[in-house]
Amino acid sequence: MDSDDTDDRYRSVCRYLCIGDREYAVLDPELAQQRAIHYFTQALSLIETDLQHKQQEEINQLLILATDFGSQDAPYIMALRVLDNEIKTPYACEEVVVFLKLAAERGHPEASMQMGSCYSAMNKFPNIEAAARDYFESFTQSERKHLAEYYFNKAVEQNYQSAIEELIIAYGYGRGYLGKDAIKFMALCNAQVSKGNQSVMLGYGAWLAGMTVEGKAPLPDVVEIPLDVNRGFELLLKACGGKNLQMGRHALKLICCGLERDIWKLSDKLQRRLSKEAKQGNQLLSLYLAWYSIPEEHRCHLPQVFKDFGLPLLEKIVPVNSQDAVTYLDSAFFGVDEDISEVAKEILSQVFGRCFMDADGMLVLEAEAD
Repeated sequence: MDSDDTDDRYRSVCRYLCIGDREYAVLDPELAQQRAIHYFTQALSLIETDLQHKQQEEINQLLILATDFGSQDAPYIMALRVLDNEIKTPYACEEVVVFLKLAAERGHPEASMQMGSCYSAMNKFPNIEAAARDYFESFTQSERKHLAEYYFNKAVEQNYQSAIEELIIAYGYGRGYLGKDAIKFMALCNAQVSKGNQSVMLGYGAWLAGMTVEGKAPLPDVVEIPLDVNRGFELLLKACGGKNLQMGRHALKLICCGLERDIWKLSDKLQRRLSKEAKQGNQLLSLYLAWYSIPEEHRCHLPQVFKDFGLPLLEKIVPVNSQDAVTYLDSAFFGVDEDISEVAKEILSQVFGRCFMDADGMLVLEAEAD
């Protein structure tokens, strides 16, 4: 006799929907997802242990089952296997696009980017383009451009950074069937800036200021957009305060490049803007301004960050002032980046041992005795 409280009951993956005198099988999405995860997990487990390629048929079957039940990742892995000459599958190499399209439509961002690149004939994935050459060449240039944008945008919607950067480059320089397009370039950059994309802030900020990301003059074949050096400066400042420390340093270096190239003028106004940004929480900028605010004779052993990435130009626009240095160090020390905090702590202890915390929780220099 069956138990009423058992969980081991059979459940059909299909529900049946009656419309008039006809009955239609409809997939149960919750149960299908469970089975997709189950079969995909099994396939991954076998892939990791099957070093001698003796269980390829079973792996393929599990991946197809996971694909049939709606897995996003299984068709992408299957596409990779179809292209791998060392792995035997029941599918011809041109079937790679079938699996990539399935994965892309289900939300796999890398598959979306690969399809977008191949439709545009960027030659980023030559093995896919070669395997399915007849398929891609069956579309007109206009159709390929449309499909390339469609798949790239699917990846962009998922904030897939590689796709974002590829599409920006395509609109900026022209890639394959995606030609230069100033309107789409600016729209994409502005949308990413509004989302706080640090990498795009850096690149677009340099672009608006009339520089490449290396701080050089723009290339001659680049898309033309109106320059806005003030906005470019602000975007680079924001990029300097982003989570990626290396990218932040690069943004700060670009600001210095712009100053050297006279894109921005060395002025009291610019110094006040940098100071305000540092005191409002730009941790990396705070650390640099702090170091260059310290009287040279009082500077301790040069921290590694300044050996690796010194920006002596900042010294020309930062007044030497010990109390300002402590204020900047306060901002650097209490920020979220632990590496910057450690450097700020080192400088505080070696240079400003005589500090105390005021009632507002700010570091203040102890007054020297007369």
